[in-house]
Formats: sequence, C-alpha cells, structure tokens
Amino acid sequence: MQKKDLVPTTTGSVLLVVPEGVNQPTAAQDFLVDQHQAGQPVFFNSAAETLKIDMVREVLQHLSFARSKIEPQVVVICTGSTATLPAQNALLKIVEEPPAHTQIILVVNSGHQLLPTLISRCREIIWTKSQAESTDQEDLPDKIKQVKLFIQNPSDWNYGDLILLAEQLSTVETAKQVLRTVLTDAILMPQSIVSAHITRQLLSALDSLEKNGNVRLSLEHCFFTIKGQITQTA
Repeated sequence: MQKKDLVPTTTGSVLLVVPEGVNQPTAAQDFLVDQHQAGQPVFFNSAAETLKIDMVREVLQHLSFARSKIEPQVVVICTGSTATLPAQNALLKIVEEPPAHTQIILVVNSGHQLLPTLISRCREIIWTKSQAESTDQEDLPDKIKQVKLFIQNPSDWNYGDLILLAEQLSTVETAKQVLRTVLTDAILMPQSIVSAHITRQLLSALDSLEKNGNVRLSLEHCFFTIKGQITQTA
C-alpha cells in the first residue's frame, strides 16, 4: 500500500511532494534540515528542466561510487513531475534499492502523474513547510519595477538578464501578482511604450501560469518572445 505521511523515515527513497511554484531545491533543503540530516545533498536537475533518461544516467553514474557509513549521502532529483517514461523506468530499480548509505529524494509537484510502480517504491511525503513562497514576496515592489523596466525597453535586456528576471519570480502566486500589476499599470502607459504585442504576451503568460503553473517556462517564453519581436522590428 502506498504510504503518505508527514514524518518520513531517514532510510529508503522519498517522494517529496511540494506545492506548485515552490523552489524545489529550497524545499528539499528545508525538508532535510527539518529531519536533522547533516551534510550537503547532491542536486540533479535543479534547473527545472524536463527530467530525461540522460539525466537519470548521470545520477546512476554518480551513485556507482560507494559510500561509507560515516560519510552517507543524500541525492535530490528535482522536477520529477516532468520525468519522461524512459526516465521513470530507469529510476525504478535505483529508488527501490538505493546504494548503501544513500538516500534518494525525488521532488515532485502535487498532481504529479508518475508511474504507480515508481510511486510504490518510495515513501511519499507531503511537504508544506517550505518558506520559499513567503521569501519570494519580500521584494515584490522591486520585482514589479524590474518587469516594468523590461517591457518599457526590451532591447536593453539580454537573454541572460531575462533568465535571471524569471528566476526572481519563483512562485506561481508571486508571478501572477507581478504580471497582473504590470498589466494594470500598463493601461496608463503611452501606447508607444507598451505595445499590443507586449500586452498579449503578458496575458498569455498569465494564462499559462493559471493552466500549468510552470513559472520559469511561462515567464522565459513571455520575455524572450517580447524581446525577439522588438529585435525583429527594430
């Protein structure tokens, strides 16, 4: 029977279920601190990319090195909700029988659709204690200001800047709040500054956040599209 609990064991593999929009590495770190587990975990896929079999192979290669009892390790695999079918199949054996002195934590969002056979090999933990969302709200006015500066002068921003800007809005609620505020204020801006194209992209990003909650992909696509269109028409 699948186990769901708020207090995990410290052995075996863990399926850590966190709310949509929460920074997964931060949530995993908070979880480990709460469990009084010392040491620095090793993170894989912390950039929130689709979890493909090549990434799982990297995990397997890392786990091939033996660990001692006095030097255990924790391996955290982020964005498990995006795992492809081959990646999930590759994970089955390793989460069922992790190497000695090793704990594997697979981080997923609520509503994930992983294979039942993979879920059954883990102890499922519902984690709601992360402070990531509240932290993300602390500098909300500055985040709004940065997005406004971008939409007023998209050509002044490079793609690296836009990736960092998207990363600052790390939770769904904060991202939606920023976009709504910017859209509302955009009505008062001169049409020459905020074009219909930019408004459409902001609305599209807001709709994407409502549907799938993937903050990074939604915002990066929005920002890149805005910049790309301005570059083409410049």
